[in-house]
Formats: sequence, structure tokens, C-alpha cells
Amino acid sequence: GRLQELVVKSDVHLRQKTHVRSLSPEFASWIPDLLIDAFQDKAVNPDFSVDCVFDPISSRFAVQRVGRNSGIAKLFGTQPTTFPCLSGHSYDQIVSRAYKRVVDSGEPHYDHVCASLPVANTQRWLTYQRVILPQHFPDGRSGVTVVSEFGKVDINLL
Repeated sequence: GRLQELVVKSDVHLRQKTHVRSLSPEFASWIPDLLIDAFQDKAVNPDFSVDCVFDPISSRFAVQRVGRNSGIAKLFGTQPTTFPCLSGHSYDQIVSRAYKRVVDSGEPHYDHVCASLPVANTQRWLTYQRVILPQHFPDGRSGVTVVSEFGKVDINLL
């Protein structure tokens, strides 16, 4: 959309392809109901969320499940092997930074993300808000459940 037009027209080449801004929900200019409810209830319908399990060996979080109505599913499908679900690249490193804090604190976290991602063989700037909830899985492992919604973010790159 508009961000893409500005980036194309300007001589500014944004080297960093992923930006995250942590916020308190009451200070966001706009927040979807799904995220307000998830933050307040500390729970969300699994159809709308993605589960990431912490792997103590690699110290990384691995996507285990992608809900069929989640943000990722809308653009990339429900297989946990699509680009946003893979571990190790810079997008993963930046967006997963908050996961460990959520696991350690046991408290939900709310933030905004702006990232350039490969969608249908082209790079696209995507903006979304998300709530990260602490999670204990039935097999005893810990991790997070992430619910996100595409839309307006309070991040200004230019």
C-alpha cells in the first residue's frame, strides 16, 4: 500500500526489513477486538492463533501449529514450513525476541510489527498487531501462542 509507494519513490533503502514496537494496548491508536480480548482473557480461540514451542537445545522457538484463521494462514497457509514459520533468519530473530520474556514473566505482550516478507514470489511490506500469550503445552513443554491481525500500526519508518 502507501508504505510501498513511499519506499519505491524515495531514495531511502531500508536495510532493516523487520521493525517491532512494543506498546501497552491502552496507548495504541487502534487495536482489533480479537487482540483486546486475547490480551485481557490471556486466551484465544486456537483457529486464530499460532503455537510456538521453546526448544531448550537451540534456545529458539519453533512453530508447531498454525490456526486456519490466523494472520499467517491468510497469506501463507497453515503449514508450519512457510517463510514466517521458519527459525533462524532475521525476521524470526526479531519477531521472536519477546517470546522468551513472555515465557519468563507469564504475562501477555502486545506489539506492532512492520516487516518485508516474501509473499507469492514478491517482497511485500506487511503491518500487523499481535498479542503473545504464555503457553504450557500438554506434553510439558513451554512456549507461546501468538494471535495477530493485519492492519494499521504505530510504526513510522520514514
